[in-house]
Amino acid sequence: MSLTFNAYREMPMGSALVAAFDDDDSEVATLTASEPGVIDLDRLVMYAGINAAAPYPTLDLVLYSEVNSVLLYGSVEKVKGRNTPSVPMSQWSALRSGGSKTKLGKYRLASGDTIAITGETQGTAGSITGDFAFAAPFTPDNIRGNALPQSNIIHGQSADVLGAPINSDIAAGGAIALTVTADQDGWIYLSDLVLRSQSDAAAESEVGTWIDALPSTTISGITLPTRDRMILGQNTPVLPGQAFCATRTYNWFDLGWLRVNAGDQLVIDGKNNGPDVANLSASVPFWPLTGGSIKGYCPPPPCK
Repeated sequence: MSLTFNAYREMPMGSALVAAFDDDDSEVATLTASEPGVIDLDRLVMYAGINAAAPYPTLDLVLYSEVNSVLLYGSVEKVKGRNTPSVPMSQWSALRSGGSKTKLGKYRLASGDTIAITGETQGTAGSITGDFAFAAPFTPDNIRGNALPQSNIIHGQSADVLGAPINSDIAAGGAIALTVTADQDGWIYLSDLVLRSQSDAAAESEVGTWIDALPSTTISGITLPTRDRMILGQNTPVLPGQAFCATRTYNWFDLGWLRVNAGDQLVIDGKNNGPDVANLSASVPFWPLTGGSIKGYCPPPPCK
């Protein structure tokens, strides 16, 4: 994914998690703006994950569920059609290719304005139990400045990878706490944050063939070393864990750059909503300020 150098950060805004997304039962997830600004629904991302053991090949319900309503301000409906229309939720999967499949547009929200999305998953009664939420990038009127590195620091040397210790043995329904600690001064590119989550492989024969637990992972906090919090919204907003999957083809949130000193910490909080024990880790690209060009690396162009 390409680097961006904007003078401000986008702030992810999320809905509250709906914990009763069951088969043949529609549920409404609601995003409530916590401050005024503009939300970009072209990059809307959905979360729907299985939370109870079931013999399915994946925990990801986004690929198989539907959306019955996208209601803005309590009155503006974006899902159209006669005879109770329904549209595939998969067009808003965080793993969709080529960016936005459906461009719903950008909208100004005042504090307290809502976006309510009605989702539904099909199946035999009692066969699926899951959770439902959604998020989108938001540019607040009170913009958050984005300090930018000098271009020669970024283009003059290759990046390192700054990682967090493995967060292991997180029980089903358990809290996630990942801490990335800088070991030297430098620049982090937050937009390229990568998360991964693996379920307890020992139990796979009992509950299905899946091992990727990220589809049932939500992120509730991204806290900078300054203690500033990145996720906006009211009523405990969350982001889909898959929005930060390494196999995504697009950065859904332009979180920008972060200048760090040795010892500074980036803290990521969330929840393992899946049916089994999981372990997680995180990483971000990192450009150290010391050391200059790295031996053996040939910056473009040209390489001679």
